[in-house]
Amino acid sequence: DDEGAKGDFGLIGGNPDLKPEVARSWTIGAVIQPSIIPGFRASVDYWDIDIEGAINTPNIQTIIDRCVDLPTIDNVFCSLIERKPDFEIEFVRVTDANIGGLNARGIDFQAQYATEARFVPGDINLGFNGTLLLKHEELFDATDSTTLVIRTGETSHPKFRGTFIAGWYNDSYSLDVVTRIVGAATT
Repeated sequence: DDEGAKGDFGLIGGNPDLKPEVARSWTIGAVIQPSIIPGFRASVDYWDIDIEGAINTPNIQTIIDRCVDLPTIDNVFCSLIERKPDFEIEFVRVTDANIGGLNARGIDFQAQYATEARFVPGDINLGFNGTLLLKHEELFDATDSTTLVIRTGETSHPKFRGTFIAGWYNDSYSLDVVTRIVGAATT
């Protein structure tokens, strides 16, 4: 008996056949805290991550499309589809699967300024955290470059995202305003 939640068309659950991901990554960064501007600090980090056998959970349509579109039906996606004797799809197992690989790189940056408030008792804190996504690509079959999907700029992986926080604090109260910024993206 399969474990998971079985619906009319799909079975959602774990995958005991997963293999470990193998990743190579590197980062370089810097932090500045200039004495000329008390209370200010900033950092920037460049990162590059390359994962072979990345674990991904594709949706039902992606599983069906990849099963048919890859050069051979002997692939991880076709193994997730159960067929009836007449070859009609009975259901699709939506589980984690090892894909060919994933490569992502970007720049993270952060700036924060804290100071004593001049006109009211307490402290003021301003901060910004952001990420500039330079690349996010998934390769579904390591032997077939046509299975490369570029996700940079999609709604799930916008090229830019960040958070701005402004706050006032004293011994009794605090007030924060938080704004989330997400760059333009495609679906």
